[in-house]
Formats: sequence, C-alpha cells, structure tokens
Amino acid sequence: MKKGLYRFLLLAVYMLSLTAYAQEPPKNQPNTGFELTGIRRASIPGQSVIKVQPAGKTDNRTKTSLDKEDNQPAATLVRPEEPGWRTTRFQVETGTYLSHAGLSQGGSLPFWFRTNQYGIVPQGSVAGVLRGNVHTSYKSVIQTAKFDKVDFGYGADVVLNTTGRDWQLLVPEAYVKMRYGPFELYGGRRREVVGLLDTLLSSGSYIWSGNALPIPKVELRIPDYWPARSFVGIKASYSHGFFENSRPFVTGALLHQKSLYVRLGKADSRLRFYGGMNTQAQWGGRSPFFSTEGRLPSNLEAYLYVVSGKSVAGDSLKFGNSFDGGNRVGNHLGSIDGALEVNLGYSSLLVYRQSVYEDGSLYYLTSLVDGLNGISWQNRRQPLAGVQLERLTVEYLHTMSQGGDMFLDSPAKYRGRDNYFNHAQYRDGWSYFGRTLGTPFITANPELKQGLPPAGGAFTSNNRVQAWHMGAAGRFSPAVSFIGKVSYSRNAGTYDVALEPMLTQLSAYLSVGADVGFWPGVQVSGALGWDRGQLLNDALGLHLRIRKTWVDKYRKDLVQNVEGQPKGLAKR
Repeated sequence: MKKGLYRFLLLAVYMLSLTAYAQEPPKNQPNTGFELTGIRRASIPGQSVIKVQPAGKTDNRTKTSLDKEDNQPAATLVRPEEPGWRTTRFQVETGTYLSHAGLSQGGSLPFWFRTNQYGIVPQGSVAGVLRGNVHTSYKSVIQTAKFDKVDFGYGADVVLNTTGRDWQLLVPEAYVKMRYGPFELYGGRRREVVGLLDTLLSSGSYIWSGNALPIPKVELRIPDYWPARSFVGIKASYSHGFFENSRPFVTGALLHQKSLYVRLGKADSRLRFYGGMNTQAQWGGRSPFFSTEGRLPSNLEAYLYVVSGKSVAGDSLKFGNSFDGGNRVGNHLGSIDGALEVNLGYSSLLVYRQSVYEDGSLYYLTSLVDGLNGISWQNRRQPLAGVQLERLTVEYLHTMSQGGDMFLDSPAKYRGRDNYFNHAQYRDGWSYFGRTLGTPFITANPELKQGLPPAGGAFTSNNRVQAWHMGAAGRFSPAVSFIGKVSYSRNAGTYDVALEPMLTQLSAYLSVGADVGFWPGVQVSGALGWDRGQLLNDALGLHLRIRKTWVDKYRKDLVQNVEGQPKGLAKR
C-alpha cells in the first residue's frame, strides 16, 4: 500500500508542477471549456451551426442546456467560417482515484466522484484509469439554409479501470447517427440527459441523470428545437432500448421512452419559455414475480398498451396475470417539466421545475410538492484576467410526499405510497447495472452505509428525500478553471421501512483544471471530494488526471488541423 501511495504522490507532484507552467492559451488554441472531473457533458461535436444574424443585430447569447443535449455548444473546439465542415474530436486521458482508506482497504470514493459519471467510476479506489474516445460530427450548416439530404456521424468511448489486482473494461459510448433535415436516427449507447435543467452544475435530472451507463437503444428524435428561427420550436424523441440480462430478478426487460418539449421565444428574445414531458416504461422480460409462467407481457398488443399508457383495468386476465390486468403494462414513470430563461444582456437566468409522476399520484394532484426545483445564473461575458464566476446553480429536490402514506383505489386522495424507483414486478428498480438511472439522491442499496434497515427486496431503501444542492463554476485565469459542488440531504427511507429520525448527509467537491501552455491541447486537473453523514460511508478522495484533446476538420478533399494549416488531402 505504501508503494502505491508513493507512486500517487509522485504523480500528484508531477501534475501540479505542470500547472505551474499553465498560461493563457494562444488565440488559435481550441477552447475546451469545463472538461474537469465531475463534469458529465463533454464537448461532443454534434451538428455544427453557423448563425446568420439579421442586419443590424448581434446575438450575445450562448447555447444553454435547453438547446442541446450536451451542456456546451456543439463543436466548440472548431468553429469553421463557412458551411460544409465536418469535425472529428479525439481524446485520450489517464489518471487515478484514491480514497483515504487506500486500495487495499476498500475505501469508498466520495459521492460526487461517482455520481452522474455515466457509470464509469466504481465505488472504490482506482489505481489507474485509461480512457480514449472519438466523435465525428455532422457537417456544419447555415441555419437559414436547407440541411443536406442525409448526413452521418458516430462516437465511441472506452474506459479501462484497474485497482492493481482487478480490472474493468467499460464502453459508455458506441453509436452511429444519421440526420435527415431536423430529424436524427441513432443506435447504440450514447450519453444524454432527459429533462429541463442546467446540466453543467445540476445534482442530476430526476428521471434520467447520466448516473448509470447509457442504455443501448434505437432512437428517432428532433434533437434541437425546430424550426430554429421560429417563435415556436419543438424537440421530441421516441426510442426502444434494452436492459441488461444480468439483473438479479428480471431478465430480458425492455425500455420504451419518449418525450416532447416546446419552446416559446426566438433566439434573440429576452424571455423564452419551455415546457414538456417525458415518459419511460420498463416492460417485457422474464420474472418470478406477478408473471405468467415466468414471462411478462411482451407481444405487440402489450407494446401498444405500453406506448399509450392505457390501463388494462376491467380485464384482469387479459395478459394472464391479475397484476397487469389491474394496472398498466410495465413500470411507467417520468416527469413534467417547465422552465423560463431570461436574457439579461451580459448574463442569463434559468428557472426550472421537474414534477415527477409514478403510479398516478400526480394525476390526482396528491404529490404536487414532489419534484426538482432549480435556478441557474450564467455569466455571458468573455473570460477576463483574474477570478471570474461563470455559472451558479441552486436546486432543491423533494420526494417525501409520494401521494401520502396510504394506498386505496378510492377516494383518489388516498392513492399514495408511490415508492419511487421501486416496483413489485421489476424488483431491480429504475436502474441499469445496479446504478440509479434518475436522481442520485435516491440511492441504490449497495451504496448505503452498512447497518441501515433492509429494503425487503426492493432496489432502494431510501426514496423519501429532501436535498439542497449548490454548484459554481468559474476561472481563476483564462487558462485555469474550477468547479465546486456541495449538497445536503435529509433521508426518511421509504413508507414501508422508515428511517427515524431522518438521516442527514453532506457531500462536497472541488475541481481545478489548467491548460498547459507549452503542450497544446493538454489539460491537467485535480479534484477533492468529501462525504460525511449518516447515510453514506464517510469518505475523502483525490482525483488526478491528464488529458490530451485534438480535433481535425474536413471539407470536401481538404483536411485541416485545429491550427487551420493544411495537413493533406482526404480520399473522396
């Protein structure tokens, strides 16, 4: 163990020495944005858009999390000056995660090291991490011009974690995508967040936060609000996915997912309103619970019931078992979202609300208090010398009500005990490979401190939560950026097994990253995480990382690198 700690200290000293050489990057150096530990939205080149402003108007706005699935504008590393360019980003990194207990004693990593990292950070210390990814974007287009008839792109991300004795190979992304007009079709695993919120500093979207490995699926969607220059824009998605077969209780389960969001307001409007909803359903598969000869409904008729959300009540044996006959087919859950964005000139304000639904309580207005509430301020000025705050986000999550502590079919006010993320048929809960798919404050049982009351076979023993969260991002200089997060929660367990008195938990995180001036495209970063409370194991951790990023852009038969110098000819 001492030798391992010695190596980590040497690595820390080396990486910190590199930051001493950090300087303001040259003007032609790509802007990698907040690519630090804990930031789950990498600058993945997507559809590059070149804005054409009306005569006499300028647009100081930058894209928000409501405009793209990723936090940062697509293709921020390369901004071609004319249409037709396709960008490819390559990235490699290495680093280590170390907990205060060391590798040999199995200490837990802090909450904000593991949370919302798309399932790639294990719970315990990691001696070494090696990661590489590549993403190719669509061609850049002018917003007022017609899209190319068909365009394509792809992405892949591979992560190798090792503890010195064991190793783990993960593929959090592997997808191909195709665009036709405003529509996109993709298949595979892809990082994404569902819901209206600030994805950079949020504690995580209630229903689909990026906390687990992406689920492989096929999705047809309108990824950006369309029409782009219209006062009214829509974005939507419809997908079919596959849960893992290694689930302890239910194997072969399927995912149905769809969403629809509307934007009111143009790009240069001072106010923009957003609203919409998403719905997810686990269905099909094999289960020993409430099934017919071990099988859950999975035929075409069952799929139509899943898609429509129609109740099967009144025909108790339609699908061979009384559970599906008295309910809806599958496990349905989601959120209804609303947001207001205010353009304040050199800053902007985003206020958002996600109202959760599961098992009908929201329909009967008995769980209105439950949901995620947030407000985010963003500084739109260009980075200046000295310390600068660029974004500040505050959130409050409440899941205590769940419609009340009683469940009766009538009257409606007693349709409570929604038991968020747990389900009688799908005992593995709203999870993928053991990780919560939604808000990380509803914690999977293996992550809880030992000795807490058992969940009785459910996925989580703690889904009644009050949580306060704050995040801040900024720069100490144009080349040195930081991220900070702190959260405090009060945890009441479930209605079946209450935690009395409620357990409290405090988690904090700070990350600092620096561009290395003498080594273009290289960034070093270090992060500290700390947990203390009654719900999770106390933890203190260190994360060190060095990353290299480079981008090529292509148009017709000319290939250029990020400095804009010709590299050669591409094959036609």
